Amino acid sequence: MNTKLDNQDYMSYLYSEIDLSGLEIDGKTMTQKTEAEIVLTFNRGIMHSHFRLGVNDTIMCYNGHKYIEITMECLKCIIGQVLKRNGIEPKVRMINEIYSFCVLHLGIKNYKPKKSIVAFKNGVLDLDTMILHPHDEIFETNIYIDINYSPNEKTDRFSHFLDMVLPTREYHDVLQEFFGSMFTENRERPHRRLCLLGGDEKYLIEALIKAMLGNNCFTEFTLDKLIGRDSKMRTIAEVHNKLVNFSHSETPIYITEDPFNFFAQGWVMAHYDYRKPFKANRTPVLIEVVNSLSSQKDDLDYKRIKIDLKSKLTEEQLKSELEYMLEFELCGIINWIMKGRKRYVERNLSPLWN
Repeated sequence: MNTKLDNQDYMSYLYSEIDLSGLEIDGKTMTQKTEAEIVLTFNRGIMHSHFRLGVNDTIMCYNGHKYIEITMECLKCIIGQVLKRNGIEPKVRMINEIYSFCVLHLGIKNYKPKKSIVAFKNGVLDLDTMILHPHDEIFETNIYIDINYSPNEKTDRFSHFLDMVLPTREYHDVLQEFFGSMFTENRERPHRRLCLLGGDEKYLIEALIKAMLGNNCFTEFTLDKLIGRDSKMRTIAEVHNKLVNFSHSETPIYITEDPFNFFAQGWVMAHYDYRKPFKANRTPVLIEVVNSLSSQKDDLDYKRIKIDLKSKLTEEQLKSELEYMLEFELCGIINWIMKGRKRYVERNLSPLWN
């Protein structure tokens, strides 16, 4: 589910779309006619914000850059807060009328996002064509990277870092292609998980990916909670629509038949608390970040891509490298990943995948 920050962003966007300045509003003597005008003006603004119907009675709301997921109960609270921002004491009747209009508006279209559509500060990038479009509600995505995109940015420092810590040059391609696979649909993926081993250099790579994606596009659950015998439908619901799940557990995985579909091209049953089950078919790629692996093989050991990173830098050097890359090379790293995605989609993969 979305964060409080997402709710605040959507409330601010909705507030900017709704202009009640032309109405004569006096909370003490408000007439039914004024209330009706407020509801009508509010609903006109809502029409521009383009709702979509999400899974399991959730609503996807456009906030000017991306779609965020909220519950119907949360929408009522946001409506009340927007009215308050306009100096209107929200009445239950007004909120219910606006809310009813929202629900009616939801019948127009289901939310059908693509992981090939990524929103940035300065537009929306179609990864299949690499064309940057202006922000628009027609681009259904919940992926937002909080930087300005530029196709010309490079990764000199990052590339040098990989040269130092990866076992061979071939692993550049594997890493590039695997990270590119984050931006593909389940049906396009072979059944693999990435395992980063070795020194603290692996945490720098993890930190870069997290910073690039933002908090709403990754999760951190142990693999046993997702694909093991202890997997929970609630946990799977939490990772639905995410791009990557990081795991820091070194425990072997023993799977049951159903969770195996998490890796496959099908779907897995999931549900939020107190809600109906749904089919989760937009599961993330899986990355293990561990110091070492158990000597006991698990059910999916053969599906691991293992990369043992060399320990080359001190803690201070790693901190300095991370700060530099975050400030100057994050967009270049995105371009680097997109080159890997292109090879991944075309199945022009490194032999190390096999």
